[in-house]
Amino acid sequence: MTTGLYVAKFLYNKLMHCSFEWIKKFGQRPVVIKFSPLRRFELIIGFQDSSLIVFDIGLYILFQSFCIPFTFIVETKSTLSTLRGHQYRVHDIAVHPLGSFFVSCSKECLNIWDFHNFTKIKTMASKTMSLSSVVFAFGGETIVTSLANEIFIWKTPDCELEHKFTLDNIKDRAISLVAVSPNNEFLIAGGKSNELHIWNLKTREFFKTLKLSVDSISKLSFTTDSKHIILLSESGKLLYIEMNSFKVHAEIEDTLSVCTRCFASI
Repeated sequence: MTTGLYVAKFLYNKLMHCSFEWIKKFGQRPVVIKFSPLRRFELIIGFQDSSLIVFDIGLYILFQSFCIPFTFIVETKSTLSTLRGHQYRVHDIAVHPLGSFFVSCSKECLNIWDFHNFTKIKTMASKTMSLSSVVFAFGGETIVTSLANEIFIWKTPDCELEHKFTLDNIKDRAISLVAVSPNNEFLIAGGKSNELHIWNLKTREFFKTLKLSVDSISKLSFTTDSKHIILLSESGKLLYIEMNSFKVHAEIEDTLSVCTRCFASI
């Protein structure tokens, strides 16, 4: 079982070369990782044991840029806070675009946290349905969640229901993951199948379904420029999908041999 944190360095050439560097080993397996949009070297990491930590990798990047070995850094210096507010493991984390607060979801609830003092602001309980994915949209005005194979949009900060997506065009409703492009044009969803479903987020209309060369989808994300989708399969294949053509631009095989089943792009 992989319990470490790695930094992946991409070289954008024809071969799409990728190398991994180890940063820190944890006692628990990380299951979800998200960057802060403002403090770009701060990570929120959710673990198998339901805990969350806020971790700063900026010190690592700084020391590497001056060619100073990472062994000189004290182990505890990069952990900013440890948070507990879930009974079950954290499924997903979303950070508000302004960096003021973030949301974590698990089987039983959705928690909203203050990113400045690391305290819990609000809890939305789910007694009958499992929250599996969460993301902010429209500058943080709404939260999009995957809830029991359905997709909902909630208003922030009161978590009032704004919209429920119609899934009539989807035969296999094995949806457990959602992601929204940073330009708020597209919503994508997938899960325990090889299909990736795409909606126009502004019109709330279904757009298309992509059939991919994967067994099922483990993680979904957009690049910050909204031009590509990053997709991690359950078997460890990492796909880089171009949004203009909706074609796979690059594939990286067997990433699970060197990294855990979660990633975050900066």
